[in-house]
Amino acid sequence: MFPGYQSGAPPGYQPMPGAVAPPYGGQPVQVTTTNVVVVGGCPACRVGILEDDFTLLGVCCAILFFPLGEFRNFIKNEAFAHYTTG
Repeated sequence: MFPGYQSGAPPGYQPMPGAVAPPYGGQPVQVTTTNVVVVGGCPACRVGILEDDFTLLGVCCAILFFPLGEFRNFIKNEAFAHYTTG
């Protein structure tokens, strides 16, 4: 093998009594899994339940903040067009 190196177990190593190395060339083990799909289950943690309806606060925030975001984009585009045209 390599000069200066020993083959086998290191000095002082005592294998466990009755321990046998697994044989090579054994039969392959086939592992089967089953997938359970829970309708409405959380796709991340697979524990929680997802809701199909929106909260009142969520709807109010959408009504308030979506037009404000669109207005901001309009103002930014107008300012950008002013500086690029001359």
